[in-house]
Amino acid sequence: MPDRQSSSDADKFPMLEHWEELMTDKDEAVHRQVHPRFYDQGIISDEAFVAREDEQRKLSSTRNGEVSAECARRHYTDVLNLASIGVAELTVGEVEEELSRCVDDSTDPNHELPPGHCYIDFRGLTKTARRELREALAEIATERGLVG
Repeated sequence: MPDRQSSSDADKFPMLEHWEELMTDKDEAVHRQVHPRFYDQGIISDEAFVAREDEQRKLSSTRNGEVSAECARRHYTDVLNLASIGVAELTVGEVEEELSRCVDDSTDPNHELPPGHCYIDFRGLTKTARRELREALAEIATERGLVG
């Protein structure tokens, strides 16, 4: 994987905003909602982990330390009226092993965000590195299975 950033390249990520906090507990789980079209016979597609440019390459997730997977899914489906077949679970440590980071942005004064909101950071990664990260996260989440 020659295109991936090394951990010494962590400074390539943009600086955090004053309301953002780097998540450092490697065992803390982060949850990502999975749309039904990105789940087939137990396999979570890497498309469930696309961090779009219009979302500033911040992959929307929630912190398990703040909100359970079940509560996050209910908010997503009942309050936001979005489709979710279940929740993909990763840990902060697993995301870091794939050369990204998790950031709590739940107190963003400019946006109303779901409780316990955080994101997996895809900013500063090349197109190839973003694809590799998506694939790795999908593989980890598929091995674990949907929760919530």
